[in-house]
Amino acid sequence: MLLNRTFLGAFLLGTASLIPFQAAVAQTTDPDVYADQPRAAQSTPLVDTSRATDRPQPAGEAVRSAGAAPAIDNSPLGQALRRAGVTDPAVAVFYAARDNAPFWTGADEGWAEALLASLQNAPAQGLPENLLDPAALRAALATGGPEAEARFMKAYLSFGRIISSGLLNPERVDDEIHFQPVRPVPAQLLASLHAEGTAPDSLDFLAPDLPEYARLVEELARYRRLASEAVLGGTVPEGPTLRPGDRSPRVAALRDRLQALGDVGLAVPATTIMEKITDAAATTGPQQSRPGAADAPAGSTGVDRSFFDPELEVAVKRFQLRNGLIDDGVVGPQTLRTINTSAADRYNRILVNLERIRWLHRDMNERHIFVNQADFTMEFVENNQVLLASRVVVGQTPKHRTPEFIEMMDHIVVNPTWHVPNSIATKEILPKLKEDPSYLQRNGMRLVPTGADPVPDGVTSDYSMFSRGYFPFRVKQEPGDANSLGRVKFMFPNKYAIYLHDTPSKRLFERDARAFSHGCVRVQKPFDLAYKLLEGQVSDPKASFDGWLDTGRERRVNLDRPVRMYLTYRTVWIDRQGEMQFRNDIYGRDARTIAALASAGVDTLD
Repeated sequence: MLLNRTFLGAFLLGTASLIPFQAAVAQTTDPDVYADQPRAAQSTPLVDTSRATDRPQPAGEAVRSAGAAPAIDNSPLGQALRRAGVTDPAVAVFYAARDNAPFWTGADEGWAEALLASLQNAPAQGLPENLLDPAALRAALATGGPEAEARFMKAYLSFGRIISSGLLNPERVDDEIHFQPVRPVPAQLLASLHAEGTAPDSLDFLAPDLPEYARLVEELARYRRLASEAVLGGTVPEGPTLRPGDRSPRVAALRDRLQALGDVGLAVPATTIMEKITDAAATTGPQQSRPGAADAPAGSTGVDRSFFDPELEVAVKRFQLRNGLIDDGVVGPQTLRTINTSAADRYNRILVNLERIRWLHRDMNERHIFVNQADFTMEFVENNQVLLASRVVVGQTPKHRTPEFIEMMDHIVVNPTWHVPNSIATKEILPKLKEDPSYLQRNGMRLVPTGADPVPDGVTSDYSMFSRGYFPFRVKQEPGDANSLGRVKFMFPNKYAIYLHDTPSKRLFERDARAFSHGCVRVQKPFDLAYKLLEGQVSDPKASFDGWLDTGRERRVNLDRPVRMYLTYRTVWIDRQGEMQFRNDIYGRDARTIAALASAGVDTLD
């Protein structure tokens, strides 16, 4: 069972957050734009068949190198291992310590049965039903001998890699995912095998040892039941907006569906919901004049299920909060569509997000910034405490979607200059200049020649000769309140020209769906983020930062404590109050991952 795991050392607890991201990066001052870059032809398979990551492993792990360990010998077992493709020196060390005695197929087959149990239970964790062909393994176990031993060892190493770090290669799933899971090497997996004592019931302890993962496994089973047994029943029929105080057969259907989803009659976390809900008396008072409201029951007692009472209003608000909607307790078109989302669709999205957890184990004790693009939010976390939470704006679709990657934030720029990308200068600014040559001056911008010669006289009054294909200048916007980057940007150098920054367009943060940028991430609370980053570096972070702002001059400030930066995409997760959260698949990455999982043999639902 997941609750009884013993964790595989420090590796599976969070090495994804301890290992530096090894992608080639280049520092850039380009602005708020994600330019789609051609990717090299992919030769790696969709299903990740690599044995281990090529990134450095955590300090302290007993990983033997090929030069320090013996090779697989020529014994019958050694030959069988080579035929099975198991040649890692750590395997040779493992069997040498046992004098080549079998581990899986010896007198005690407990470990083999544990592996078979986990393989048979793989679908419960969103993996293929016939992962690594457990039926063939059981037949081999009955036969015994070196070939069976080799097959079990190969299956174990593959299972350990998949259950701990994912079935798929994320970079092959989507061109905008730019990280690779940290794969365990055989020595790490073999370290968890021991001949002493009783074998475990299963090897599920190799799965991510995270409460969220275990909870999503439970929810996967629940939504499978909801889908297979049609527990949700029919959808709520289309019709006018439903409001507290209404009475309608559609209200009864709404109540049934929310009850099945778990939003009626359950405890409601006070910090996330009840504080946002006004007093029930204040809610129902002005509505007594609504048709049928005067003789309505005070709560959901089963007497009048068609009445939209205060209890149902709380349930609707709870549902809205769990789905990133305005929590007004009113069932309008958007809330209705979300309520009517099928259990099969939600099941598939849980599958996707289980795989995302396997790809990336987030170490909540590490000091880091975590951006969830699908939720339009950012968290600055240390020691499992949220130091700062903020709304964000991410890249708009379809051309400027924010990519996923991991980097180290190492400096901030106060009063930044915006070096306008050529694509924005020619596609967006040039047409405005042709209509209004004073546009640059009015917006604190200027032309910069691309060559040694200055900008010719007269250019700034007539732009008719220029086009997208011919514009031999760059555009810069000077620091100031009108600067598109705001008053500060947060840099984690990367080849995608992506960073966090302030913005003068504060009104966009009031939207629920906030995909409006050219790819970079705009932060609602940039000054607070700067103060937090500078804590421990200067005696008074606010005074120092505000002083730099007041100069009006661009200033780079290196961070004494660089911070790991996660740009991620999670559409299903468990929040800190234990609530299951769903968000829309704004970039279509869920759909692509579902298709990839199905191609790899995972049982998705229609």
